[in-house]
Amino acid sequence: MGRFGSAFLLAVTLFAAILAGTSAAVCNAADKQSLLAFKSQLLDPKNALAAWTSSSDCCKWTEIQCNPSGRVTGLFLGDTFSAPNLPSGYQLKVKKGIQGAGAPLGNLKELTELFLRRVAFGFVYPIPPQLSNLLKLRRLSLLDCEFIGPIPSTIGNLVQLTDLVINNNRLSGPAIPDTFGKLKALRTLSIVNNGLTSLGSQKLTLLKNLETVDLGNNKFSGGIPKWLGGITLSSPISATLILSGNPFTGPIPGELCNIKGLISLYIANTRVTAIPAQIGNCQSLKVLYLVNNKLRGSLPAGMGKLQKLQTLALGSDNKNFNRMTGTLPAALGDLPDMGDFDIANNDFSGRIPANFGPFSIFKVPIEMTRFQGNNLSGPIPASLKDVPADRFRPGNPGLCGTPLPAC
Repeated sequence: MGRFGSAFLLAVTLFAAILAGTSAAVCNAADKQSLLAFKSQLLDPKNALAAWTSSSDCCKWTEIQCNPSGRVTGLFLGDTFSAPNLPSGYQLKVKKGIQGAGAPLGNLKELTELFLRRVAFGFVYPIPPQLSNLLKLRRLSLLDCEFIGPIPSTIGNLVQLTDLVINNNRLSGPAIPDTFGKLKALRTLSIVNNGLTSLGSQKLTLLKNLETVDLGNNKFSGGIPKWLGGITLSSPISATLILSGNPFTGPIPGELCNIKGLISLYIANTRVTAIPAQIGNCQSLKVLYLVNNKLRGSLPAGMGKLQKLQTLALGSDNKNFNRMTGTLPAALGDLPDMGDFDIANNDFSGRIPANFGPFSIFKVPIEMTRFQGNNLSGPIPASLKDVPADRFRPGNPGLCGTPLPAC
């Protein structure tokens, strides 16, 4: 058979043995009872959970993952790629008047992953405090679950969490309880599209393994807190901070450039008024996405120092948002990896520097290249000749040359 054939056969045999051991596991009786107790709290008109019966092995239910000992380690209820076991758009609804809605889930002591999407708690129930009993939990995702109330401080007990995603609910109060400072393993924090009114505790600065922090579409107001510059984003690929969709006001604090390794910064659809002069200190920045704000003034000189920048988005949907002025620094054209450049509907004037474009690391114009709605004039650089004309018009009455009429 040969060395390769023998090794392959051994690998297949071992894999089959692992699968056989896993499939042979019978669901722990207490875990099954907890799952059935949770099912009894749900309205399921399409009988999506028909397999959940007392006479069946819960380790064979589509939504359940077990370890070789038969303990439930994963529960996935949703209509997404991550949990494709409910009909698309379908909701499981928690019955009204339930005492301890969702509480049975807190008895699944071996659970490491909990994913709920469209399990609707009807905007009358909070996040079950019993979830803080799941001390082995590594990933917690609660999407479109119609939770209300504050984020439980007891989530800080889940010290093995690597991913915490609580999106599209109706939560209130602060985003970050003091106890989050204990979540030392946390990589992803996403609390998007809720009703949170403050960022809360600065204990987020104690976490050294964060890769993505997304707090978009809440109700945070006032200035962006300077202490956010003290957080650590450790991923060399995806270190991202997202604050978009909040009514923040005032200038973007220069302290954000103290975030070591910051790769992507999204502050869009807010009321912030200025790009900090210290922007040149964001040496790792690849994406700066600041569309539809209230930005005024000129581009800081330090912008030309962002040698890794690939996306610079300062545009607006109309003249009610960003209205930046001044000329376009020639240094922007020297940025080697610039791919997307959007300044639509500002008030920039003067010429487009001759060294601009083509704005793509692949050297072809792409969707986000937009100059329209400004007061630019003079010849369009030959390197931008393939950008569609509607990316320069309306506005810019003094611009000429391909793709516009000749000068």
